[in-house]
Amino acid sequence: EDRAMDYPHRRRSSTLRPMADTDHHHRIPWSRWLTLALSLCSVALAAPFLAGRYLPYLDLPQHVGAVAILANGDAAFRFAHYYSVDLATSPYLLPYIIAAALATLIGPVAAVHTLFALAAISLPWAAAWAASRFERDPWIGLLAAPFAFGAFAFMGFLNFVLSFPVFLL
Repeated sequence: EDRAMDYPHRRRSSTLRPMADTDHHHRIPWSRWLTLALSLCSVALAAPFLAGRYLPYLDLPQHVGAVAILANGDAAFRFAHYYSVDLATSPYLLPYIIAAALATLIGPVAAVHTLFALAAISLPWAAAWAASRFERDPWIGLLAAPFAFGAFAFMGFLNFVLSFPVFLL
């Protein structure tokens, strides 16, 4: 029985189908050229984050300070005199834990820079994957690259810029 006949005002869209109706394989295959283009885009997006010491992000000092407190504890800075760490009530905990683990290896500034670079790199890859899942050309993912340097990144919303590629996946 055709349900479209029951509801003549509703039309079935043949362009976008829910994920449950499709198989779990990419409809449009990825080419080697796309992989190369996304890789070059990743290098170009990561370069500003990893090359410069001072990024023009408003909340960067706050992120670096929080990561330094979590990574170094009270080592010679007397943070415990001014701050108390309460991990149970922080809504932004996951990026700070990842950055604190990185900070033990590369320092808090480089750790925060690395997280911002990771968010920038993953955005075009996630957009390309999402486009291919919706049966669109995955080259569209390259158009997402400029958004890695958008207003949310400039304001230093680390959690948002890290979550947006995850949202696309």
